Amino acid sequence: MSNESIINFRVVLPAGALAHHHRPGDNLNGKVSLTVGKVLKAQRISLRFIGLETVHISPQADTPSLFATTRFEHELFNIMFPIWGYPENKSNGSPIKKKDWKEICIGTHDFSFEIKFPRINYPPTLARDGLCKIQYILQAQIERPGSLLNSSVSSNKEEILFEPMIFPTTLPRAISETSEESTNKWETKVGLDFECSKSEAQPGDVVCIKVEAKSPSTEYVIRSAIVQLVEVVEQRALIRGSEKSCSTTRYIDKWLLDPAKQFSNVPEKPKPERTRRVRSNNKPILQSFVHLKLPWELKPCQSPSVSISYEFHVSVRVSKVDDSILTNVKNFTLQTWPRATFCYPISVIHVDPQSISPDAFSNSYMNPAYNIENIRIPSYLEDGQLPTINFYDERQDYHNGDQKLPLDGDKKGYNGGSYVQPPPPRPSVSHIDSSNIISGAYKFTPWDESNPLWKEYMEKKQKSIISRASTSH
Repeated sequence: MSNESIINFRVVLPAGALAHHHRPGDNLNGKVSLTVGKVLKAQRISLRFIGLETVHISPQADTPSLFATTRFEHELFNIMFPIWGYPENKSNGSPIKKKDWKEICIGTHDFSFEIKFPRINYPPTLARDGLCKIQYILQAQIERPGSLLNSSVSSNKEEILFEPMIFPTTLPRAISETSEESTNKWETKVGLDFECSKSEAQPGDVVCIKVEAKSPSTEYVIRSAIVQLVEVVEQRALIRGSEKSCSTTRYIDKWLLDPAKQFSNVPEKPKPERTRRVRSNNKPILQSFVHLKLPWELKPCQSPSVSISYEFHVSVRVSKVDDSILTNVKNFTLQTWPRATFCYPISVIHVDPQSISPDAFSNSYMNPAYNIENIRIPSYLEDGQLPTINFYDERQDYHNGDQKLPLDGDKKGYNGGSYVQPPPPRPSVSHIDSSNIISGAYKFTPWDESNPLWKEYMEKKQKSIISRASTSH
């Protein structure tokens, strides 16, 4: 198959589709476009939709490896839909003989399709460098099995963005916890009263966190406290028959608590403040609060290979009373002070709890409109949980079921909502055999001056001829 045979072969999606996050129940429309400059024989043209998880896991200590991690892939689904030619091989599994292949005629062939996502929460599209990646890929392919040269040709890969719909599991409420942790130095403990204005929050929400750290001994003082938002990424893979997992903690953002902010001064809504120095505390108790905005890129995930959750880490620094008091924490190496770290999980959701009535929560697990049960998908997806691919023609009449194909791409053959047989094509144009089209979504554009790619192709061809002529001299 020469380079001149296939001039253009790609998956085309509407403008903005690649930047749009698709959700359960959404539809995605597009087309497979193929432009052939010479008659080409093939067995099949197909469209493939793949949901792929990739994780990087450290191998076992006794396993020799040239790299620190090993890459593993897990397919959520792999759907192949034939759109032209023979839909399957022979009954014995062998490919169709080359002499029986059909011809793809000269011109541009467009096959329109529609993908419907079921109301299933697939894991979100994401990428964490060196840790994991979740992709949803659309790619078309011309299959020529058994051919020694260019047995198959693949189109461009188009990655689809997907975002699950995670509903709240409780009514809006604040959380309050009291805990005690030991410091990493000295035999002393620190008590902490932690309060967060929201138990479940959406990306972009503003939450208020109150902290009261106490030293149980008068020999120590609470110097400072820092609130950090942490992403916990867990990767899993099946290695030699057993599941192996590893976990990584990523610090997303941090906020230094100001001892000057007492609970009596907590505003209902955050206000912009001037940047100023935060001085260290010199008392055995530290009370403070902070309004923080959650980043938009939070991606909670529960899938067969990847789990992503979020936590608030509160790091409290202590020192002895007789230690020198430093006035500026930012100019001091905090590692010299012992610390105690407290962890508090926070659930990230995509639906505002205020938009759901209290009665809806009692029926949330039975009402399919909420789909809370399907937040975590199984390791194997059944037929009803897979995306469906349909090929359609925007001009066909869905009421009378008439799905005859026009042999040309213009309005010939379309008669008030149903197809009629158009006049025979021009002898100079070789049309595709409509009997080989598996679906009804087909449009043909002749390979002549009317084709949008004709001018660009001829200009490139002319430049190539001039270039070869100049190099030969």
